[in-house]
Amino acid sequence: MPPQMSPAIWVAGPARSGKTQALLDALGDWLAARSPASDPALDPAIDPAIGILALAAPGGSRPALDDRLTPVVAARSPLTCTTPMGWAETEVRRFYPWLAQTFGVSARPPILLRSENEQELATVLWAPLLESVDLAPSVAAGDRAVRQLLDWYQLAASAGLPCDDALGERLMGGFQETDLANRRLASIAATAIAQWRRWCLGRGLLTYGLATELYYGHLLPQGFYRDRLRQRFGFFLADDGDDYPGAAVELLGALLDCGIPGAIAFGTDGAVRLGLGADPETLGTLADRCTAIAPAGGPQSWSRPLAERLADFVLDPGPWLDLEEGLGALLPQAASGRDRLTLLSHPSRLQLLEGIADQIALDLSTGHAAADIAIIAPGLDHTARHLLSQCLAERHIPLRPLNVQDPLIERPPIRALMTLLALVYAEDLGRLIDPLDVAQLLVTLSRSPRSPQGAIDPVRAGLLVDTCFDGDRHRPRLLPPDTLDRWDRLGHRAFDTYEQIRTWIETRRDRRDAADPTGPLQCLEAAIAHFLRPISDANDLHDLQELLEAAHRHWAIATALDPQRTTPAIAIAGRFIRLMQRGAITANPLPASRLLPATNAITLATIFQYRISHQAHPLHYWLDISSPLWLQGGSAVLTGADLLLRSWDGTPITAERTDQRDRQRLARLLRDLLARCRDRLTLCHSDLATNGQEPTGPLRPLVESLTPAP
Repeated sequence: MPPQMSPAIWVAGPARSGKTQALLDALGDWLAARSPASDPALDPAIDPAIGILALAAPGGSRPALDDRLTPVVAARSPLTCTTPMGWAETEVRRFYPWLAQTFGVSARPPILLRSENEQELATVLWAPLLESVDLAPSVAAGDRAVRQLLDWYQLAASAGLPCDDALGERLMGGFQETDLANRRLASIAATAIAQWRRWCLGRGLLTYGLATELYYGHLLPQGFYRDRLRQRFGFFLADDGDDYPGAAVELLGALLDCGIPGAIAFGTDGAVRLGLGADPETLGTLADRCTAIAPAGGPQSWSRPLAERLADFVLDPGPWLDLEEGLGALLPQAASGRDRLTLLSHPSRLQLLEGIADQIALDLSTGHAAADIAIIAPGLDHTARHLLSQCLAERHIPLRPLNVQDPLIERPPIRALMTLLALVYAEDLGRLIDPLDVAQLLVTLSRSPRSPQGAIDPVRAGLLVDTCFDGDRHRPRLLPPDTLDRWDRLGHRAFDTYEQIRTWIETRRDRRDAADPTGPLQCLEAAIAHFLRPISDANDLHDLQELLEAAHRHWAIATALDPQRTTPAIAIAGRFIRLMQRGAITANPLPASRLLPATNAITLATIFQYRISHQAHPLHYWLDISSPLWLQGGSAVLTGADLLLRSWDGTPITAERTDQRDRQRLARLLRDLLARCRDRLTLCHSDLATNGQEPTGPLRPLVESLTPAP
């Protein structure tokens, strides 16, 4: 970077304004200044070990940033691209021997607990503590109390707040006295978190909350560590800083203190993860330490004036509703005789979905590609996703749901493997085996590249299960096929295939070693190799990788908790099968840009999914525009998240405060979404919602303003 410039620059602006490009330009300037015309390898003043630290917002934007950085860096300097939380975990692992010595625990490499693992273990650990508190049924039911305590730990650690008695006092002061359930849970928060921290450290287990606390609270403040940062990195950049947790200000501040040049991008309409740990107000304080520059400049959005009007309307609808001409008179019209903003309205939601499919078919017939279109909804249930997919499929229009995380157990190969594992390690696991799952096992495992439909069809599978499956609770098993009176009805291929599957299961059962806790894991790997290879479908391959990663993690945790290996393999297998059957492990979607070829398909996403993916499309369809869900944060706002921000002003949570927060969030997302719509926005409205009632959300007046007079 030229010497006359400040060590760091600050780039703030709306979506699609060129903020990331400004970061890349700053990095390019630094690389050019560091590598003059001479060959860097011949310049003794240049240390090739000096690296670049690139931070991305949590939620999936890191791969895209990495892809844009790689050609700029061009291997001229080591590049580390991660998220603030990912960086914390990496550094805690790197310096764990020092941390272990500080806390007086074993220095062996820690095992990371995913959310499903920590939920399971914390439920057992905290059972006596939770029983001592009179919690409301709505909080205690479904392990909600455990999840809420774990979320509070993560939020507090992400904010850089001490997880001690002050945390409980902070929560108690934020919940009103009438909110007894949360106040009672808050009263034990500090005790529960301290107990959880000690328990995990003593067993070499690491959670995201613990890793965040160890890094930002214990490792980063150390002088020796900051010296290491100065030695390791010569430049840093932070993209989408508005979605960083409050503790990240300490990392960026430390880099600035070290005199490391860098660049920070901040979205003025972002804060997508506000409510999930992001603290844009705290991160915004770094602007005073940087030189502010304008974004590199993206395409001027036609929708900016509309976005400002809608944001003003959402924040204060009263003055707008008093206008005789209504809101519709203030909406911009498109050039070339076509409205940029249109309304698609139908009586029922099913008719609306059909109408959307018809309109999209018309768009495609006029020259648009499917990849130009995005359907965005405030909330998507399985029924709506299925109906919309069916409507588009009837018109031969491909649809790509964005970031759908269905339970992994819903995938047929995964369910078949879980059923097979229960049949091999079957003592007292019979209650975990459903006859329908056994039939699915036979159909799935009978497929091969030469017979993709399977040697055993569903009809034959049902016939075999009815006769040849012994569902004894203590020893369920598959019986020989000649148990069937008219076994000749199966056909030669089905008979032989069934016998091969049955024999393989019986052989594995006879060879199993009850003293070897890793036996079930080896059984899974052997079953995949025997029945499912070669795997040609990329999604199936990804699902199986997810399964094996989850299984290896489960058995590693079991070993850490029982180093003497006294727990029987059957017990460990049973816990894993139950964990899968509860749907706790999800099928994370493939990163399409990296593992799958680009597809020409329509994007379907919720508001949160679309915004956090940082996408943009020429045509937008906003589904259920009159729904109240536009104003509600839903699962994107954790209980008590406002109280665990550094920027919290001490004001208790009230209905008025929550409503104001929701309206501010809606104003931001309207500006953000409209900046990502390049050509046309279609608002989609049905007179009746899925519950049969008339939707009365905050954007309903917009629909009425666009509805032609009768």
